[in-house]
Amino acid sequence: MTRLILDPCSLPSLLPKASVSQVYKIRLIVQVVEYDGERVCLVVRQMPITGQVTAPSRATVRIRVSEIISSLNPEMIHYGSIVSITAFYDGVDVTAVECNAINVNNMQPQENIATLVGMTELESFD
Repeated sequence: MTRLILDPCSLPSLLPKASVSQVYKIRLIVQVVEYDGERVCLVVRQMPITGQVTAPSRATVRIRVSEIISSLNPEMIHYGSIVSITAFYDGVDVTAVECNAINVNNMQPQENIATLVGMTELESFD
């Protein structure tokens, strides 16, 4: 089962058993901070959530995009873009296998955000 993650910095605490021998498939919905062409990665952080009591963390996570570099477009790597990234997490690296831009207008209604937050709290059947 793919795990939905809204705060990429929480990966180590959410998936403490992740390792090279136990890789997890995840879906991140995050904000792009920058594209690092030298390392072929996207630097991302938690997306801002309307009505959130505390400001989102400014901490960032690097996501390797070398496997999908040919499918990335400027909309996906532009500073501030909100993207959905399907990736594998091995306890150290996050490697993207799919990336899609998200229309921020769809993220504005508070009910949509609340639904996403609720989905991240669902228990696994494992």
